[in-house]
Amino acid sequence: MDLADAYRVLELAPGASRDEAREARIVLAKVWHPDRHQGDPKVYERADLKLRQINEAFATLETAGFPKVESPQREAPPAYVDSLTPRPHATPPKTEVVHDDARPRRRVRLWVPFALGGLVASGAIAFMLHDRNQPTSIASPQPPTPIPTPAPATTGFTLGSSREDVRRIMGEPTRIDQTFGERWAYGMAEVTFRGGVVYGWRSSAFDQLKVSLAPTDAKVAADAHARGTYGPHASRDEVLGVEGAPDGIDDTFGETWTFGMSHLTFDKEGHINEVWDTHARPLHIKQ
Repeated sequence: MDLADAYRVLELAPGASRDEAREARIVLAKVWHPDRHQGDPKVYERADLKLRQINEAFATLETAGFPKVESPQREAPPAYVDSLTPRPHATPPKTEVVHDDARPRRRVRLWVPFALGGLVASGAIAFMLHDRNQPTSIASPQPPTPIPTPAPATTGFTLGSSREDVRRIMGEPTRIDQTFGERWAYGMAEVTFRGGVVYGWRSSAFDQLKVSLAPTDAKVAADAHARGTYGPHASRDEVLGVEGAPDGIDDTFGETWTFGMSHLTFDKEGHINEVWDTHARPLHIKQ
């Protein structure tokens, strides 16, 4: 397993520290431990494979020494960026000065200005007389040009969206996997389908999905948003009002919403029954 796959399995960004990798391993191992699925052989087999991948990914990063990712160096701006410093192309062109003595002089006849003045005066009088004889009309005001209202843009797909909706919003997937249900991959992110509609998803640090999840009761979500926190047994709408749409939704081991490395599990009535809060992405839950 290479480093890219190891970061993908642990859902980490390249350059993550040893503590971040250890915390990710603990969280994922808790979710995918096979002992939780003794009663379902298929899920047990999948969880066992996933747990081995998680351990292998951590071992790969540990062998590599958890390498750091160097940030690219920015080039220094050129010396003439300062507005007070003259630029190379700012030198004005030389202008040849012509002295009055060098220009040929023309003799102006005295009657020319008087003739021009008479022509201008006669033209002005004729224009005034013509304009006085014309009927006065008031132009009707023109209505303002209406500004076209753009059609509302689709912000993202949600639970129950069709394949066509996801393809229109996200584009063509980079990979389609049907080993354990239908999964569309967009880089390191995944969208899960069941019966041809969206059943769950999982974003990554590098590939964010365009998801729009609306609350069932907008007032409950708005009240929670105004408070800024929610209780340990809050509803889905309260969590949506404070945290926004989750980075991932999975129903393999109960309905689980993930926010970074933190996650919440809901019971059948739609209330929180398990919390896993991490320092990397702390939840706004009030104990």
